Amino acid sequence: MIPESTIPITDLNYIDYHYKQWKELTYEQQVYKANNVKVANNFSFSNKEWVALPYYGFGVISMLHQNEKNILLSQQLVDTQEKLMQLLQEKTSHEIHEKLFLLPENSFHQTIANALSNAKYDTHITEKGLATVYPEKINKILTTYQSVFENKTLRMKMIGLGIFGNAIGALGVFDNPFEYNSILHFRNHFYGNEISIEMGIQKTRPFIGHITLAYIEADLSLIEKKALVEVTTVLNEQWQNEKHFFYIDQAQLTSFDNLGRFNPFQNNQIIHF
Repeated sequence: MIPESTIPITDLNYIDYHYKQWKELTYEQQVYKANNVKVANNFSFSNKEWVALPYYGFGVISMLHQNEKNILLSQQLVDTQEKLMQLLQEKTSHEIHEKLFLLPENSFHQTIANALSNAKYDTHITEKGLATVYPEKINKILTTYQSVFENKTLRMKMIGLGIFGNAIGALGVFDNPFEYNSILHFRNHFYGNEISIEMGIQKTRPFIGHITLAYIEADLSLIEKKALVEVTTVLNEQWQNEKHFFYIDQAQLTSFDNLGRFNPFQNNQIIHF
């Protein structure tokens, strides 16, 4: 998950978005990001097993497994996770398995829009007694959305691994600018809706196409940071010789109680682009 911004932000235009995504794959940027990683505190390794820590909220999300065309990409991402850990272990030690939590395959997703989580959810929803009606209010925003295309499936090309503030994920771009702009079109509708404004829902980060694969859950040594850059560089070179696409044909309101388990609302409005 891309870290949130604490100041009002806007989405990037198509050209700037592409530039930013590809820049994340450069060696210099990977070194910078690796040297500044932080512990995510989303999962804890205790008694030789991983335990999910509470992180609850909602989002308008497209789950990877919702489209059967994504089966190949899903397997490629799992293979990438395995290669990542194998190569890191060879360059460091077995202890790296206690520092990086690999997300389960059924959690792979793209967040289209955030809709409050953790402390912000408590402040704007729980403390105001709106918890029971919150999904219904979000659904009203979704039902008034008019898509750019007629049920078009967007194709996000996954270009390689990026190192985020506290995570590692596969980054995505769009060859068709209208597909990227259709996502921004929905986000403008969602965040600009008076219901969202009333409930304190606002953009906390620009849209960044990505699928989170692992969270960093312990401090990394300098040797481990160096190894992380070397491994992501090797894996990204391999990615350039292959084609990886995330087919996004819908998104819907989804809840989560930790960042490894997501639960789409089956009876709410489904968004098409």
